[in-house]
Amino acid sequence: MLSMTSQKAVVIRSRAIRESARGQACTVRSPLCNGDSDTTVWAHSNLGAHGKGMGHKASDLFGCYACAACHMWLDAGGASREEKELAFLRAWALSLTVLVDLGIVSVQEGSR
Repeated sequence: MLSMTSQKAVVIRSRAIRESARGQACTVRSPLCNGDSDTTVWAHSNLGAHGKGMGHKASDLFGCYACAACHMWLDAGGASREEKELAFLRAWALSLTVLVDLGIVSVQEGSR
């Protein structure tokens, strides 16, 4: 289970991130995955460590590309919490890579 420090998270909302899901391949690939990129959306994290709470979506940075079936599986599927968390974290990493490739998210070279 992930935990969060006492620091308040910054919530980022990005239309570019959310709209980038159109036509993308599903990165969740749950047992119920329909593989239909026409149904892919930006699925926000359900983890409290990512800012999810009662009535609050996680920041747009904490999401992944999910087909309709995988999105439903993440939100209400019959898998264990741990199985869904692992699937989301893997999908999140893959989705961040796509966002960087698309130029929507950029990483500056550090001086360390």
